[in-house]
Amino acid sequence: PHLQSIFRQYQMPPLERIALRKSRIAKVANQLLSKARVLKRALSVSVPFSSIEDPQTYQQTLRNAIQLQLPRFELATQYFFTGHKVSELNRFLNSLTGEKHSVHLSNRAVIEVDEPLWLPTNVLIDGHGTHLVAMTPISPACVHITQNNVGVTNLTIQTPGLALLLQNARQVILRNLQIPNSERGIAIIESGQFIELVDILIHRPRGGMLIQGAVSHLWLHDSYILHGSRADNGGAGVVITDSCLKATVEEHSWGVSLTEPLWPLNPPAPHALLIENNELSGHVAQGIYVDGGYGIVIRHNRIADNDKEGLCL
Repeated sequence: PHLQSIFRQYQMPPLERIALRKSRIAKVANQLLSKARVLKRALSVSVPFSSIEDPQTYQQTLRNAIQLQLPRFELATQYFFTGHKVSELNRFLNSLTGEKHSVHLSNRAVIEVDEPLWLPTNVLIDGHGTHLVAMTPISPACVHITQNNVGVTNLTIQTPGLALLLQNARQVILRNLQIPNSERGIAIIESGQFIELVDILIHRPRGGMLIQGAVSHLWLHDSYILHGSRADNGGAGVVITDSCLKATVEEHSWGVSLTEPLWPLNPPAPHALLIENNELSGHVAQGIYVDGGYGIVIRHNRIADNDKEGLCL
């Protein structure tokens, strides 16, 4: 009977276990638990524990939901750009009319980044191996995506600053991108949903990928983030944080931002993320640093040779 009682008690949800005992200690404990910020946070998140009790079902459901919402460009109108500068490309993109556009960067080995590349909605950029090259950091990033239904493929971005910034963007595909020697490879901040990143190579950055705020339904897979040189937690291969929105992108990765109070939950934390089949190795900091996210699947990754933890939660 005693063994049965233990099994029955510990199979109950954690917040109900203490109520089985009617002692004064139990009542005091319940009062303390009702004030616990970590438990308030756990009860307020949008992905309950019951959703992830079966990890296989959860990750497949998450993958299917993302794939269903990704943009498609098979029937898009085809265009070819042959200019020399990003400012020329921006003017070209703003002149397009119609519903969906697939823009090919043809016959150009190098395009100078003289201003941020701003992608309008319903546009796919196919770089065909083109290099976007910035000699100095471009603010806020070499490529800034704030619109929905956007894709960027087959491109190398060379910059000493931030290569690619997604901000409040939905339904985005990033595929076959190479980002060497940047301050930060990719940042996804404020909000964003239904984002696929595949065949990404971020090599020798200071900090790899940053995910902040109400970002959900993001799928990072079959990619490499290698040899980051920044030593603090914000320099991990992938940083996931619920820090409040800051004036600059890198402030989200500072130590003071990664230690903000966990309650109240403001802004909503990154959640419903699927990180699989990647290599996150050779960093002076961690492979992955998770500060406040939930409902995250991290599976089948190679995380090796990092000076700090491979995975820090």
